Amino acid sequence: MDDRNQQVTPNPRAPREPPPEHLRFTPFAPLDQVAPAGPPPRPGEPFVVPGDITEIPPGKHTLAREFEAFDRTKPTYGGLEDGDTYLGKLVAGLRAANQPPVEITSLDIPKLSFRMIDGFKEFHLVAEPVQRELYPGQFVDTYGYNKTTPGPLIEATQGDRIRIILTNNLREPTTLHLHNIQVPVEYDGTPGLTVTPLAPGKTLTMEFRLHQAGTFAYHSKLPLQQGSGMIGMFVVHPRKAWLPTVDRDFALLLQNFSILPGTTVNDVNSQHDGETVTGFGWNWQAINGRTGPFTTPLVCQHGERIRLRMMNFSPNQGHAVHVHGHVYWITGHEAGREPKSEWYARTTEIVLPGQGADLEFVANNPGDWGIHCNMALHMTNHLVPPIGPRIRDRDGTTSRARLDQAPPGESTPSEDNAGQPLAPTGNYRVNWTADQITRLNAKRELRGMHPDWLLGPTGLYTILRVLPPDLFDLVMNKDVAVAPGQVFDEIVRRANRASTQ
Repeated sequence: MDDRNQQVTPNPRAPREPPPEHLRFTPFAPLDQVAPAGPPPRPGEPFVVPGDITEIPPGKHTLAREFEAFDRTKPTYGGLEDGDTYLGKLVAGLRAANQPPVEITSLDIPKLSFRMIDGFKEFHLVAEPVQRELYPGQFVDTYGYNKTTPGPLIEATQGDRIRIILTNNLREPTTLHLHNIQVPVEYDGTPGLTVTPLAPGKTLTMEFRLHQAGTFAYHSKLPLQQGSGMIGMFVVHPRKAWLPTVDRDFALLLQNFSILPGTTVNDVNSQHDGETVTGFGWNWQAINGRTGPFTTPLVCQHGERIRLRMMNFSPNQGHAVHVHGHVYWITGHEAGREPKSEWYARTTEIVLPGQGADLEFVANNPGDWGIHCNMALHMTNHLVPPIGPRIRDRDGTTSRARLDQAPPGESTPSEDNAGQPLAPTGNYRVNWTADQITRLNAKRELRGMHPDWLLGPTGLYTILRVLPPDLFDLVMNKDVAVAPGQVFDEIVRRANRASTQ
């Protein structure tokens, strides 16, 4: 007999008794409905998971009873590693399985509209110079499509007949490549190899049928145009929605820019992964053409299954995308959907230039959570190199950097930073103007967040808000005043109450 089976208590095949009355509660009640506190659990009572539970079938295992179930109301283990509910792997969303795929939510960038003409979905793209506001008051002058970078998201369905009409309003030739979409060779877009670049003022028409489904992209195949922002996402839904169903489907495109002081032009010629010879390098990071904290949060309801589609088109940098508060499953890449047997669980996934990744998880941990690149310099804005020695002794004369002595000039070290490397870092000394603070707080999706939320999400950083249904309705639908911190504090209050039941 397998000794490991002897560790299971109680017997997994024994019928479970209904929970005692004082444990039957709703973990997250509406603002005006708070259940009266009941007596604490009595010693020896079985552990009961509240909420919507998916049970692991009885069988040989070594897990304690409390780890056998997946609960969409709070973080739970979900059973053995090869089970369907382990970490929520195949736990479906709240939508019915027979519905069509959910529409893409594309924050901060528009969707490209189309017209049905002769059985084709006809899309019009215009290659042109654009000015994009990355951050309140910080603009980049670069290239893009239809007045924006990244270009507008194209959304279609497997089997659609597609017509793309590209007009070149640049003062130089361009091409159009459909990244990882299989089209006839004359539409590949590689200059010289498969096409003659499209001259300024000219128009190109491409017609093809989509047989794939997944997260793809389009971009100029001229490298410096691509690196300047001539890119966009192209999402193809499957003819029948993938299982398990998702309730929300977000698209995120990742970019870097190099904008030197005193200019608004992207220095796409930067040759280094980190700092250039000037020390500035790729110092602005963006998600959907905005840099944190100017990105728009992804707002969902507590318990929903979420899909995040990511494409990285930074000129030459990868991103280690980390999601706080949740474990996600990688369910697809830029080539399409992966077989379920190939899915793997992560909290941080590296996405290299030109690569994509589809992340899925059940949003069972309420609160406001970061989604960001975990590379330190990618969590900054307008990073500039420090000047002078990096650390001094308390007398202000001796440098512990590359110089033996401090450079000429008066030094007045303070007690709070003498002897500390890179102190202060400046992370929490942002000099926003009143207008910038007003604009950064203006979006509906931000209502009720922690009063100091602006300090954290900088650079390649956005926010996932997991809200109970009543708070979701308050934030997204009701035209009433919501005080700073009101929603955050309420989520914390409910979680603290649930933990004491």
